[in-house]
Amino acid sequence: MGTGEYAARLVKSYIGEVFAYAIITKRASINPTYILRDYIEFPAHEHAKPMEAQERSNILKNITDSGSTLSTKNAARALLYSMLRTIEVRRGLKSYINWDDQTWTIPVASKKQLKAGQRNMKKNRIHIVPLSTQMMAIIQEQFEAYPDSPYIFPGRNGMMGSGTLYHLLRRVGFSLNSQ
Repeated sequence: MGTGEYAARLVKSYIGEVFAYAIITKRASINPTYILRDYIEFPAHEHAKPMEAQERSNILKNITDSGSTLSTKNAARALLYSMLRTIEVRRGLKSYINWDDQTWTIPVASKKQLKAGQRNMKKNRIHIVPLSTQMMAIIQEQFEAYPDSPYIFPGRNGMMGSGTLYHLLRRVGFSLNSQ
């Protein structure tokens, strides 16, 4: 986002809704935004290319050699294997793991969490993530290494810090687009 075309479409949409209401309530007879319906085009969107096998191998090796804590390295690997967002990995609790079904269930955030501006995932709904053999091994290692922490990937004082994973991934050559 951030281009003029996106802003123009958004503004056109808002104005169109106002005029639609005006027409319904008989305060206007036409919607002047209708003429712009095909005029504003979105710019071409360039999608990220998938990683090559060599790139994946290099990133995993660089994570291993990074000098970060075990928890940070494993959290970075978990991001790559699960495609979860960093906040979902950082807030992941051990109680979310189902060993029998090999799943990670991210629950809906409580009303208290929502009031504090915290969601467990982008859209506040239950999310069940099937876990690969690699992910199960990472989680098992975390449970054994940090038995007293409620978090799967703890930081020094509880939950892992917000910039920890971003800094590590940037250092090892993996760029994250802000979303």
